[in-house]
Amino acid sequence: MQKKTFTYFIYLIFIVVYSALSFILVKEKTNIFWCGYLFFVLAILISAVLTVISVQKLSSAFPIELSLITFSYVYVVITFLVNFIFGKVFVLSFSKFISIHIACLGLFAIITILLMLTKGLVVKQNNEVKVQLRELQPLIQEVEKIKSKLPDLSANIRTPVVKMIDKVADRIRFSEYSSEEDIVEIDNRIRTKLGELQNEVFNMVEKQSENTKNIESYVNSILQLVDERNSQIISAKSGI
Repeated sequence: MQKKTFTYFIYLIFIVVYSALSFILVKEKTNIFWCGYLFFVLAILISAVLTVISVQKLSSAFPIELSLITFSYVYVVITFLVNFIFGKVFVLSFSKFISIHIACLGLFAIITILLMLTKGLVVKQNNEVKVQLRELQPLIQEVEKIKSKLPDLSANIRTPVVKMIDKVADRIRFSEYSSEEDIVEIDNRIRTKLGELQNEVFNMVEKQSENTKNIESYVNSILQLVDERNSQIISAKSGI
């Protein structure tokens, strides 16, 4: 709340300073003066609101929120330049002057809306990824337990086994997301196979065995189950 109030206070000071300088330096208050003044104050108010909203509700789409704030600053500068160039240097007619301001405001509004829509999509996608990682976390943890024992394997088979386990980890980590309860059964089957793979790795470490046939079999079974899981989710999403 204090940060919000402080931000608005800074922008208010900016408006007061600009207003004071405008009324002191400009002797003749024409329609062009009042038009330029109102559009500049509007630009500052819009920038203030966008800044407060973006800072108050920081999300996973922070780069886009920063772009919104920066672009609002750019719009303030453009409004000032329009006032100076077309109101002081090249004194246009009122209709042309206000048309330029309306065009700038329209372009600013369109880009701002596109940025906000993009922000919404990014936040939605990031939330889905978080849910997916939370859903797959038990399976990923099982794989991490297996990987923790790989350095203790015989040096002759360590590299190929590490590659196989990494393949399993990647396949699970980047598998399809679904909140449906229908996949609970297949997730349990994957977890069971991971447990069997873990026991096999632990036994190989204990015996310093170099026979990887069982590991290859478990890995292939897990990969097949993950592919089956993905197909099941894709079919459910497409309504097949």
